[in-house]
Amino acid sequence: MTIKPVVGVIRSIVGTERNAITVIRRSFWMLVTDPQTWLVPNIALLRSYGVPESNIKKLLLRTSSTLWTANWMNEILEQVKKMKFDPAKYEFVKAIDVLLSLSKSSWEAKINIYKMWGWSEEEIYMAFTKQTQCMKLSKKKIMGTMEFIVNKMGYDPLLCVKYPLLLALSLEKRVIPRLLVLRVLISDGLVRKDCSIYTLLCMTDEKFKEIFLTKFVEKIPKLLDVYHGKMNAV
Repeated sequence: MTIKPVVGVIRSIVGTERNAITVIRRSFWMLVTDPQTWLVPNIALLRSYGVPESNIKKLLLRTSSTLWTANWMNEILEQVKKMKFDPAKYEFVKAIDVLLSLSKSSWEAKINIYKMWGWSEEEIYMAFTKQTQCMKLSKKKIMGTMEFIVNKMGYDPLLCVKYPLLLALSLEKRVIPRLLVLRVLISDGLVRKDCSIYTLLCMTDEKFKEIFLTKFVEKIPKLLDVYHGKMNAV
């Protein structure tokens, strides 16, 4: 197999020679293999499921190309489809990317971690359809965030099923300081107990400081110290 045909096949999928080089640089072994035996059939399979060309291109550019030789590609596509992902949407491709990057044992290990927090398989898949990256997070990241939100702050563990993006946020830089500030404000009766922590955690730093710090710092001088981790929240 000569290099030129390989580059040509990849370029026909990703659109430009520059994109083709980006893909090949991740896996030089592609230059000595025949894409007709693995890449082309997998692309055809994606097309048969109704995945748009633009999303096929994005998938090849974002995932490790070594994984495209996986024998379980068809199984993965069926699994993603059963989870109610729409093949026409980019989330379908993101789900494929996650499943291609995890071995079956790694996938099951993540399932078991979430089950430890009382999630059913249906709830785990629901969270995955909302935020595919929740299955790529490390055990340390998942456990750390859940332990703080559930055990330290007292929220329902199913809150992260509803808002799985919370799991991906920085625990030290965002989740902990903001929720500790919220707890102080609630305890002082300045913010309602039903304040949406999803909104609070997802807003920009500037907006958070404007709404939850600057507005109340005169009434509660310790608020900035709580936010910066210099003082424990009451």
